Amino acid sequence: MHRLVQEHPTASAKMVFLEDKNLDMQHYNASTLCTEVAAIFVGDNGEPPDNRDICVYPVGDTCQSISPLNQWCDPVTYPLLFPRGECSWNTGMEHVEERRTAKRTRVTQLQYYAYRLSQRNGFSILHSSVPKAGLPHAHILLTLDSESKIRTKDDIDKFESAELPDPCTDLRLFQLVTKCMVHDPCGTININSPCMRDGQCCKSFPKQFKDDTEENVNGYPIYRRRVTEPVQVGKYSIDNRWVVPYNPWLLKKFNAHINAEVCASVKSVKYLYKYVYKGHDAASVKIQKEGALDHDEILSFVEGRYVSAPEAMWGLNEFNLSPKSHTVVRLAVHLPQQQLIVYQDGQEAQAIEPAALRKTTLTSWFELNKNNPSSQHFLLRYSTILCV
Repeated sequence: MHRLVQEHPTASAKMVFLEDKNLDMQHYNASTLCTEVAAIFVGDNGEPPDNRDICVYPVGDTCQSISPLNQWCDPVTYPLLFPRGECSWNTGMEHVEERRTAKRTRVTQLQYYAYRLSQRNGFSILHSSVPKAGLPHAHILLTLDSESKIRTKDDIDKFESAELPDPCTDLRLFQLVTKCMVHDPCGTININSPCMRDGQCCKSFPKQFKDDTEENVNGYPIYRRRVTEPVQVGKYSIDNRWVVPYNPWLLKKFNAHINAEVCASVKSVKYLYKYVYKGHDAASVKIQKEGALDHDEILSFVEGRYVSAPEAMWGLNEFNLSPKSHTVVRLAVHLPQQQLIVYQDGQEAQAIEPAALRKTTLTSWFELNKNNPSSQHFLLRYSTILCV
C-alpha cells in the first residue's frame, strides 16, 4: 500500500479479500460484516511482528520514522482514542503506589491498553471507534449420564425442536424463534447470502419437510419439520424448513441464538478439538489501484493473520481461549520392584541400587492416596487396563 501510494500520489487504492478454493476456508474465510474493524499483519505462525515500520509525513517535509514505543505514536495513529492529543503509554510509566510490587513497578503495554479500553461508569472509549460486530461465541459439547441420555425419537422431540412454535400456545417462544433461530433466506430467494457456495447453501438450507424425526443419520438426527402455513419474518415468508434446531428452555433462558443439536456418533468428538486446534483466523488479500489492471501481483498479494476487534479485546483482557479444568497425567504402570531402569553396559549394579529408592509416578500416587486424606478431592482416577 505504501509503495502504491508513493508511485501514484493521487490514486485511490483498496484492499480486496480473496476467497481461493485451494485455501483452508476455516482460516481464510472472508468476514461477512462490511463494517467490521480488524487488523491484518504478516508474521511467523500468526505471531505479530516484533517491530512495526511506522512513518509520518509532516506537511512540506519528507517521510520520518517513529518508534512504536514513542508516547506520541498512538495519538497520531489512533486520534479517536486520544481526542485531546494526550500522550499514551511510555516505557517509564509507573504503577500507582497500591499496585506496585517488588518485581513490578512499571506499567506494561498490555495493562495500559486493557485499562484504557475498559468500560467505566457506563462509558467506553470504544463506543466512538469500534462497531459491535463479530462477537465471541462458544462451541460446547455436553455428555449426559446414562440415565439422562437421549436415546429415542420421542426423547429428541422432547428436548429439541426445528419448528416454529404455535404463537397462540407460547407467544414468547414464537417471538424468540423468529428473532434468533431462523436461517437467513438464501438460495434462489437470496443468491447473495453469505452462506452461498457455488450456488448452494453451505448449511443445506432450506431443509426438507419431514413428518417424524429420524434417528442417527450420519451422526445426527433429521428433525421433524412438519408442513405448516408460512409466517412473515421481515421481508420473507418463513416456514419450518428455515428453522435452526433449538432447545426451548435454553432459548427462553438466554434469549440468544443457541443452535442445540443431538450428537449420536463418535464424529461428535471433533468438537473437542476442531475449534481449539484449528489455529488463528487468516486473510488472503491484495492491494490494487482502483480502475487499474496493470498492478504488481507479487507486491499486492499478501497472506496474514486476521484479528477482529473482539478477539483483540479478548487478548487485552487476558481471557483464556481454551481453559482446562484439570490435567491428565499418565502413570508409569509396573509391578512391585519392576519399574523401568536405563543403564549403560557394565553398570547394571550401580543403576539398580538408586532405582530401588527412586519413586515413580505410580508409587508416588499410591503414597499420596495413603498419607493424604484430602487427596480424594484432587479428582484422581486410576483406570485398570487389561491386556489380553
